[in-house]
Amino acid sequence: MGSSTKEGAVPLYDYQRAWLADRSRFKVGRWSRQAGKSFASSLEAVLDLAEKETRGERDQWIFLSKGERQSRELVGKAKMHAEALDLAASEIGEEYFRDLDCRLLHIDFPGGSRIIGLPPTLTRPAAGRGTSCSTSSRSTPTPGPSGLASCRR
Repeated sequence: MGSSTKEGAVPLYDYQRAWLADRSRFKVGRWSRQAGKSFASSLEAVLDLAEKETRGERDQWIFLSKGERQSRELVGKAKMHAEALDLAASEIGEEYFRDLDCRLLHIDFPGGSRIIGLPPTLTRPAAGRGTSCSTSSRSTPTPGPSGLASCRR
């Protein structure tokens, strides 16, 4: 692992800072398991939405996770980052889709921005407006390495 730094509210490894600094429309990273993909990606979402809301804009980030448990953990990390940065964000909300037997999880920001977590059974909204991000290749239909992270702005 790279060296960590304590600049800012949250300590990050060098490779996490590089991921955050990369503002490309499309990006793919190959990470080992348990290397902080969800941590860095949820921080990126919170920072991006905070920046947009200060300009009076609103947007949404959609995270596709392997399952509901992973989705809940990821949205929880986003909530933790928002609190650590003193950003007002709602409590984690849930919407249940009976026909698909799954839950959409979200946090909402005061200016109307949202971070949404979806399990793989409910991925259709990811094709809509907003940034979509997958932190596990197992949440997508194509096989790949277990440590794949990808984002589309």
